Amino acid sequence: MIRFTKAKSGPRFCSRPKDYFLNQVVKSADQPPPTSALDTLYGCLDKAEPRVARFFLSLWQGQENALTYKELREAYLRGEITNKIYEKWTYDYACFVRENLAREWENAAKAAASDVAARYPQFLYEPSIEAAVEYIQRHSAELVTNVTEGQKQAINAAIAHFTGYTAVTPDEAAYILRPMVGLTKPQTLANARYYEHVRQSYLEAHPRCRPETASKKAAEAAARYAGRQHRYRAQNIARTELAFAYNAGAYGATKDAQERGYIGECVKVWVTADDERTCPVCGELDGRKASMDALFSIGKQMHPAHPSCRCPVEFEEIESTNLTPAR
Repeated sequence: MIRFTKAKSGPRFCSRPKDYFLNQVVKSADQPPPTSALDTLYGCLDKAEPRVARFFLSLWQGQENALTYKELREAYLRGEITNKIYEKWTYDYACFVRENLAREWENAAKAAASDVAARYPQFLYEPSIEAAVEYIQRHSAELVTNVTEGQKQAINAAIAHFTGYTAVTPDEAAYILRPMVGLTKPQTLANARYYEHVRQSYLEAHPRCRPETASKKAAEAAARYAGRQHRYRAQNIARTELAFAYNAGAYGATKDAQERGYIGECVKVWVTADDERTCPVCGELDGRKASMDALFSIGKQMHPAHPSCRCPVEFEEIESTNLTPAR
């Protein structure tokens, strides 16, 4: 958990390297007031979201390149991807989480914890990775399972679509399916329909062209479309996962401060940006409160409410509830 201790005379610094995400600092009375949770979260997103999105794009590109056209032809003829491909994807995502995403989760959780610590300048905040590790252990296995299973269902749905509605050869199917690796089921089906639209439009515009030429042109267009879909999905996942980690860090820091007697009972508050990008779901929740371990009205204990949600959690101490203040 996040650690709070009473500040000692003179500064103490974290023994970790200078470029570590947070260093120990002694809060002083003349320091500016802590930033809002929105400012901290958005600062975290601005810094880390592009990098995390690039990580995902690189992962999907590697998975696409690793698949041979022979494997994709076999999957098309079989009607679904093989267990070998599924197991390879599971391994890829597990390595990705451990080697890339875990570090970003940790940094986002620490950004939130530092914001909580800044509200209590009389105490020295000692950075700890325990809250981030606890979050990672609980969430990482679920994420690996969900994204791998979703990827499997997406490719299988595209195979079923082409098998049932479009006359494509196994070779054509392999060429079309390969750029879809990493997309969701709705995205692959949208891509398949786009391929069909482009192919038909090309045939109508060039009635003398060979069907193979129209298929190639359509596949090239669908591959470019898949690139745009991948970028959208990468940004979406990056924002969602960073927001999850940020709010987990804020929750862990607050619970730890409570356990150590620095603050009393708290309620968590749903905060939104209240701008034109705020969705109706989050707009209704803005300012709503719940006890620390209770669910909000949408049935969630913690943010985000949905993929790409930008809402942070804030905590308000209930007056006169800290009966055993830390000394």
